[in-house]
Amino acid sequence: MVILIGSRRGFRLQEDPAGLKASASHKEETGALSETINPETIPVAKKAIKKLSYKLQRELETLPVVIEEMEAFIGILKSEIADSGFYAQDSKVVEDKLAELDQKESELESNEERWLELEAMKEEG
Repeated sequence: MVILIGSRRGFRLQEDPAGLKASASHKEETGALSETINPETIPVAKKAIKKLSYKLQRELETLPVVIEEMEAFIGILKSEIADSGFYAQDSKVVEDKLAELDQKESELESNEERWLELEAMKEEG
């Protein structure tokens, strides 16, 4: 027989080898509540089914297109930077292009991470 013992610290299940409930004096001594329970009647928490909201579904659908466009743009920037005359330009133009490349690569990385996050949410649900 299983006994549910509760106190201010929480609840716990305990086997009662004698098959008896805790005595009233034990309750008074420990300040605990006890009740005989059947393990089959313990409610089991059901896994919450998570469905993506409409907004998240649209975001998941559009992210691959956005990622492809960003990859193409980054490819164009890299080809401009790889050009032999690129560094012969004014230093301000060179710095701006390199900063733009760095920004686009970080945006691409964050979009890829968001896409993976949404895919994981979709798989869980």
